Amino acid sequence: MIKGASNTSPVTPTDPEARRRFEFAAAIEANRDQWGRPKVMLPDGSKETGYRRASSYGAPLEDTTALESWKRRQVARGLSRRGDLQLAVTRSEIGLDSSEYDEQKAAKKEIDALCEQAMEVVESGAKATIGTAEHHVFELVDLGKDPGHIPSQWLPDLNAYRELTRGFEVVGVERFVVEDSHQVAGTLDRAVRLRHDTEAPDGTVLEAGSVIIGDVKGLALTTPIPTPTGWSTMGALRVGDRVIGSDGRPCRVTTKSGIKRIGTYVVRFDDGSEVVCDPEHIWWVYGGKYGKGTPVRPVGIQEIRANLRDTYGKAWWRVPVSEPLELPQVDLPIDPYLLGCWLGDGSASAGRITKGRDLFEVLEADGHSLGVEGANHSDHCWTRTVIGLRTKLRQHDLLDNKHIPAVYLRASRSQRLRLLQGLLDTDGSWNKKRRRAVFSVTNKALALAVEELLATLGQRPQFNAVPHTGFTKTVTAYHVEFTPVNIVPFRLPRKADLVDPRPTTRARRRVIVSVEPGPDVLTACIAVDSPNRTYLCGDRMIPTHNTAQRMSFAGAKFAVQCWCYASGTPYDPIQKLRTPWEHEPPRQDWAVIFHVASGSGDARLYWVDLKAAALAAEAARECYEWRNRLGKAMISAAAENFIATAALATSMAELSAAYERAERQGVWSDELKARFTARKLELAAVNA
Repeated sequence: MIKGASNTSPVTPTDPEARRRFEFAAAIEANRDQWGRPKVMLPDGSKETGYRRASSYGAPLEDTTALESWKRRQVARGLSRRGDLQLAVTRSEIGLDSSEYDEQKAAKKEIDALCEQAMEVVESGAKATIGTAEHHVFELVDLGKDPGHIPSQWLPDLNAYRELTRGFEVVGVERFVVEDSHQVAGTLDRAVRLRHDTEAPDGTVLEAGSVIIGDVKGLALTTPIPTPTGWSTMGALRVGDRVIGSDGRPCRVTTKSGIKRIGTYVVRFDDGSEVVCDPEHIWWVYGGKYGKGTPVRPVGIQEIRANLRDTYGKAWWRVPVSEPLELPQVDLPIDPYLLGCWLGDGSASAGRITKGRDLFEVLEADGHSLGVEGANHSDHCWTRTVIGLRTKLRQHDLLDNKHIPAVYLRASRSQRLRLLQGLLDTDGSWNKKRRRAVFSVTNKALALAVEELLATLGQRPQFNAVPHTGFTKTVTAYHVEFTPVNIVPFRLPRKADLVDPRPTTRARRRVIVSVEPGPDVLTACIAVDSPNRTYLCGDRMIPTHNTAQRMSFAGAKFAVQCWCYASGTPYDPIQKLRTPWEHEPPRQDWAVIFHVASGSGDARLYWVDLKAAALAAEAARECYEWRNRLGKAMISAAAENFIATAALATSMAELSAAYERAERQGVWSDELKARFTARKLELAAVNA
């Protein structure tokens, strides 16, 4: 039944295929165990037993912290808008304090129902209702049937779904499948045949005609993401766009998640940078004292947050600084070294530079024509005009507007290094004590651009605003400091000779110093095809990892669900027989999820790595087995407690209280019943 539809008796469809699905669904619904699990005949035909539902089999692997927080917020919002619900909760609270178990149970049930009502006040379930209805419409479309009247506001979703699924032919809809090795069962949404050769995220080519399982499912978006041509945001990126991996090389976005609102964390680093990510995000980190002893690996933000510091209170996690961006040579209008010199010590309204003679010697050696030497401002500073520079500055909007043009920040590595050397040969210095190069300027925008330039060169810049007083005036100077790693940031020998070429450990990593709850904003994640599946994010180009890896773009639970369908066998719940697939069996390596964000007109395709999902299914089985062992141990302990309590009971009231506790705990058995009866007779004899 579609959520939100009237609660009337369903009408049996007349179409044979639809009728078969209807009868199967009715048979499954009518044959469930006490926990609501579908009963399935075991392969040997010995008996029927409850199989776990495929849709929830992977649930133990899901982190529901953010979801539970969202539910609590929704309940609070709903209660704040309905005084009658507040009063009803207050009334139900009385039952929670009762000494009677049945009254406590009834009170909890009432409060749970009131919480559901509070969530409905703020329409928490509206999207789920719409999604269920859209799921039914998509099914009709896939069967080639007329979906009937569709409200105009939902047509963009339907059109997006049609566009998304053009490369697939639907060969199976709503088929009940059982996976016997894990005793899991469920109804798959789609089995689809590829119309064309298709490349999976790992480069595997899936041949046209292959059948795969298809399922239909309904970083902050403003996080800046560096690209080979400039900047984008997580919200603006699309599959096929190019970003940059931690190795500095361009890579492509292979998958993008739907937009989520599941809470965020603010991850702060020791250099002052920070990134907002959601609870599912994975970072590319290594841990241990001073970052030694553990290899770089993907680690979830939840694990990072739970183990932020060691037993001595020292920060544990480090993110390696990215490699320099490896980009092609660009045809630049002004020699990058010359531009850097002018930005540092040039006249804002002219093509003149004021500096020492050694700088002009370097410019002349580079082939630049210089005007006559102007009046000196001191014993070591002179002003000279670079012939033709003013015209180029005017053509590129640089006169009276000092800045680094975007094209220079995505030029080749050697071109960017020359630009940096020009900037530091003029407005840079070397701090011998701290083994750091320092760029200092009063133009904040220029300082921030130099910070970005250093990030593109694989450096770890530190940005500071420092007040300076001189000539009776106080101004703010902006310092950008860094310890050079594999570069010499100066060309002038008097500066270059001061540089200590040994990079420090600190210059090669960022330390995560805090992970705190962040703003309630929308997030999304991407997958990329870089060798280690990383990409750069944030203003300082910090390496991060594919969120939750391939299988978790759809969530571990959904990935396990797809694996169950792909590995399972069709099952006839009426005849209670396993049947062959009506088409060739689905592939065991990849599945897809068709996701439509209700009301957005946005449909996305997510690949599910079934090899990884199989490992996740094994992990889920271990979780269930552990729970079973724990449950049996608890039942055994409760049973022993009853036996001891019953033996010590001195009245029928005490014995009856022990009996009620055992019944509530679900440990009642024939053995305990016999012991209870025996003790009851003993007490009766004593009291006679």
